[in-house]
Parts: sequence; structure tokens; C-alpha cells
Amino acid sequence: MKNNKFISISFIKFLITGFINTFSSFGLYVLLLKLNCNYIIAIILSYIFGIILSYLLNTFFVFKAKKEVRNMIKFIFSYLSSLIINILVTILLVNYLKIDKIIAQLIATIICIGYNFILQSKWVFK
Repeated sequence: MKNNKFISISFIKFLITGFINTFSSFGLYVLLLKLNCNYIIAIILSYIFGIILSYLLNTFFVFKAKKEVRNMIKFIFSYLSSLIINILVTILLVNYLKIDKIIAQLIATIICIGYNFILQSKWVFK
């Protein structure tokens, strides 16, 4: 029972910080596109920004974990794997399905949200 309560509270906190992080990262992605940046470069730069912001928010607010090098390495690995998924999904949507770059990134971001929560709650901050 306690485990379910923990997951519910941490998931709600994860969603709040995820919204802040996603809004900020996605805003940076759109800004970079408006500045004529290549969409893949824009994804990478916005993800780097998102990794830093998300690590800070998740460490201090969601999981209240100690700042440990091991957790930081796991966190970076989880987001880098998410970045690969995000890039592949976006390329597929933009190049093969001809979906707008902003809509494609929104779809890829939504796909990666669940993936990120599972990795962070079960592996990074367990």
C-alpha cells in the first residue's frame, strides 16, 4: 500500500516538474527553429538544457535524492537514451510521414515522458 502512495505522489511531482521542463525545453526547440537552426541540432541543444533542468528538479523536488555522481551518470544515460528515441521518432515523423517539425517534436516528447519516468523512478532514483 505504501508503495502505491509513493508512486502516486512521486508521479504527480514528476508530472509537475516534467511540465516545467517540457515547456522550457520545447520553447527552446521552437525558438531555435525560428532562428533557422536545423531541427536535429535544436533537439540536441534543447535536450541538453532539459537534462540539466530536469536533474535539478527531480533531485530536489520529486525524488529528494542525494546528489551523487552515480545518480547523475544514470540520469544522464537515461536522458541520452531518451534523446536517441526522440530523434528517431522525430526523423520518422518529419522525413517519412511529412509531419510538421514542431508537431513531430511534440509527439516524440509525449512518447518519451513515460519512458523517462520509468527509468528515473525504477533505476536512477530508486
